[in-house]
Amino acid sequence: MTHIQNFNEFFEIEIRSDYMEAKLHLVKGNYDQLSFTKEDLIKELSKNKIVYGIDEEMAENIANGLKKSDFPVTIARGLPPVDGKDGKIIYEKDLNTSALADQSDKDQINFREIMKIPSTKKGEKLATIVPPQEGMAGKNIFGKTLLPKKGKIPLLRPGKNTELNSNDNAVYATTDGQVHLRGNMISVVPVYEVNGDLDMKTGNLDFIGSIVIRGNVPTGFTIQAKGDIRIFGLVEAATLKAGGSIFISEGVAGLKKGHVKAGLDVHAGYINQGNIEAGRDIFVENSIIHSECIAKDSIFCQKGNIIGGSLSAGKQIEAKDIGNRLSTKTQLFIGSNKKVQTRLSELEQKREELKESIKKLTILGERLKQKEAVSSLNEKEKLLLIRQRHSLETVRSELLDVEDDLEQMKEEVESNRNHKIVVQGILYPNVEIIHGKYHKTIHKTHQHVIVRFEDNDVRITVL
Repeated sequence: MTHIQNFNEFFEIEIRSDYMEAKLHLVKGNYDQLSFTKEDLIKELSKNKIVYGIDEEMAENIANGLKKSDFPVTIARGLPPVDGKDGKIIYEKDLNTSALADQSDKDQINFREIMKIPSTKKGEKLATIVPPQEGMAGKNIFGKTLLPKKGKIPLLRPGKNTELNSNDNAVYATTDGQVHLRGNMISVVPVYEVNGDLDMKTGNLDFIGSIVIRGNVPTGFTIQAKGDIRIFGLVEAATLKAGGSIFISEGVAGLKKGHVKAGLDVHAGYINQGNIEAGRDIFVENSIIHSECIAKDSIFCQKGNIIGGSLSAGKQIEAKDIGNRLSTKTQLFIGSNKKVQTRLSELEQKREELKESIKKLTILGERLKQKEAVSSLNEKEKLLLIRQRHSLETVRSELLDVEDDLEQMKEEVESNRNHKIVVQGILYPNVEIIHGKYHKTIHKTHQHVIVRFEDNDVRITVL
């Protein structure tokens, strides 16, 4: 191989920023006056550290003479790495408690079907953990090895009444019960059933597993469960608290006294004058009327209206109609729920109070130090100075905690940027939309719209 004289006068090598491709440009007329071989061209490329993925056929064509119009040409390509595939978890039973997991089919959801309980027997396989697959390394045109991203190892921890079999990497039930999945932990919890209405015979219930009531829950009763609560009838002004989800086949008639709180989802046929709180989503088949509903993520009122009361959701509120022809005041908190806004206001007020206390304590300390510099302090003043220093340290520490809480809450609020309100039917006047410090009251009727908060303003667009 020989050196190609005046190579740089005729050619220019363009290297892509990721070092995965090189192009050869012809920068000066025809190069037929140059005489070189494919090997000579490859040597010129190597001088520019291009040693891998060289298109030898193209190098041959260039050496034999290409038309000016054929340039630029790709002379070298790297081999991109093939990333490893993430591992996955194959569940042997349908554990999905979210009725609207596939929202494309939400019109076909049968809310009664969600009352089926994913149960298991001792020794049954619950889930198989499939490990990640290895990737394949690549190389750039400089010959540097490019390591692939490793596939993620799926996280599934065996919880109560389950065990991991290392031979087949699967989780099995060690007792009969309901399969319960929360986060990345799978458990089997016992199920307590009442075959009828809750009454004075059964009394209030507090159970470590899941509870099933095959009837109604009258006013005044309390049900608490670490797992799920499933009611096949009506819930009146009662208190329901579940670590998992709460399913109410008929609905809630709360008389503004009862309270339903779930660590995950709440599913109900309807909600009338209820107080509902969900750690994830609220799904209602028909209407939500004069109720207080708070969901960390979303509220779906599939077929009915939202009338009166206040609803709060971190991500989305969706309903057929919102408000009514009588212009009943209806409040919708979106982006951060009402509880979060109240807590933010409390923390901001507390921060200002603590700052004012620090200011007063600092002034007191300075006065005492000034007096101490001129003349000695008496015993009462010495004790006051000690207390001032202690109080100042305590208040400053409390202020740091409050500011940390405020920052964390504001970050959570800011992270919810894709929040929206979807109205499949009619959005009526006197619906108030609240996003943080911003309020907007609807003054005219809108049909088939989506409401978003953009650029510090509420924007309404047609679906």
